[in-house]
Amino acid sequence: MANSWKSLSGVPSSTPDAMLLSSRHVAVSDDVPAGKVAVTGSTYFGEVDRGIAQKTVSICNVGDCRLRVFKVDFSRKRRHFRLINNPFPATLHPGSCLGVVIEYRASCEPECCELVIESDDPHYPAKMRDVVAFTRCDKTCGRDEKGCGCAKDDEDEHAGDC
Repeated sequence: MANSWKSLSGVPSSTPDAMLLSSRHVAVSDDVPAGKVAVTGSTYFGEVDRGIAQKTVSICNVGDCRLRVFKVDFSRKRRHFRLINNPFPATLHPGSCLGVVIEYRASCEPECCELVIESDDPHYPAKMRDVVAFTRCDKTCGRDEKGCGCAKDDEDEHAGDC
């Protein structure tokens, strides 16, 4: 599918002041090829031992014309995931990519959300990727005073790791 465009062009006059445009205009319209969004890199963290893990995902234009990426964000706020150095909104020229870093802060419970890429790609105006991560905690796991990780009273060998 192609994007439509219209243009109104002025025709230069033959007056001595060549910078003036005559009152005659020519309307031009056509269909132009669209940009096409592609996402590379994994959004699956799998098991994270402890602390913070990061993954880089590249948003690319594999189409024939520019691609405007309006927004890259999570479908809903998650305290264990955040985007680092998010360069969007941005315009991607054919063949170009921009990376965005997803950061995960370890939690005892499985965490998941959707990464949403909104663009002017006519086939996929909103492209989504599942983001999944988890941390293994062997015993009953509680939250610490900040609401993250395993509580201090968890006495198994992984108490300090979560």
